[in-house]
Amino acid sequence: MRWILLSVSAVVALLLEVTLFDRMEVGGARPDLALALALLVALTSRRLDLVCGATWLTGLLVDFISGTRFGTYSLQFLIAAMAAYGLKRIVSGDSIPGQVVLVGAIVLAVNLLDGLWVLRETHGVGTGLVAWHAAATALYTAVLVPFLSWAGKPIFLKFGREAEF
Repeated sequence: MRWILLSVSAVVALLLEVTLFDRMEVGGARPDLALALALLVALTSRRLDLVCGATWLTGLLVDFISGTRFGTYSLQFLIAAMAAYGLKRIVSGDSIPGQVVLVGAIVLAVNLLDGLWVLRETHGVGTGLVAWHAAATALYTAVLVPFLSWAGKPIFLKFGREAEF
């Protein structure tokens, strides 16, 4: 049941990202809701196996829907969630301010790396524009973390401290 709930939530996050938030761009950026969902699962769970499965599944759904190279997002989400899982003890991952900081920082890192990879392939856009877009996306996503944490509470409880197989 938890996997179905996560899959439906990831698809809803993607649909919101490409419909509602496509019209609500800030500085040319829109929030990365699917990555934020995966990171919040990582921050609220105590089991690394569930974190890896949940974030890989979320990234896989993004791969299917986005049409980019297969496996790109699932690998990015998995690495980002493992980083969040490891860092949540340093910055309190259970508190909303800690979640805002960690999600914002990791979304910034993922978008910077993704933008620099695209820049390397295209040789067309400056690094300043890539950095601006990554920062705007990270800030926009971080601002939405309290709402996502509240709205995603049923999912996070399924993957949270009391989760069992």
